Amino acid sequence: MVVKRNASTHSRHTRWPYYVQNERQAAQEAREGVAMALSARKLERIARSIPALFEEYKRGVMSEFADYIRGELEKQHLQGRNLYGKKYPKPKKGNPPMLDTGNLMSGYTVTIIGGRIEIDNTTYYSVFLNKDGEHQHLPDNERMPAAWKAKLDSIRAKHKRKLDRALTALGR
Repeated sequence: MVVKRNASTHSRHTRWPYYVQNERQAAQEAREGVAMALSARKLERIARSIPALFEEYKRGVMSEFADYIRGELEKQHLQGRNLYGKKYPKPKKGNPPMLDTGNLMSGYTVTIIGGRIEIDNTTYYSVFLNKDGEHQHLPDNERMPAAWKAKLDSIRAKHKRKLDRALTALGR
């Protein structure tokens, strides 16, 4: 595969800008100023490497986002606001809202399963908390908090830049 800097100097290639050639021809093309010349061997190496690179991208994004979610779940208890920014009601005991024993805050599990993240709480009473609509401590099934969406987008962009660099390096 050849990506040319100047098409007029390489008019002999009929399938421009992509052209597969042998190693000797690739070296000649590189000397003549072709931006990227790929031999069949390089193409095979790229084809074998791409699935692993995309898997690494997905795993990196999911892992970093899961770490972020763990921090956000804990932070909601410390700040007294749910994931969507709504303030928790003041408890009758006078202690900080949603932070009596700390069991709820420390009971979160964030699990990566393929291309999705599952969030749960191991505390037995966590399922009863949102009966009144005031104590929501887990995200809705329908919508992700806006701050989480923004963070996921920035994590994806960061890992996309790493993926782009790795893909570029494969062609060299």
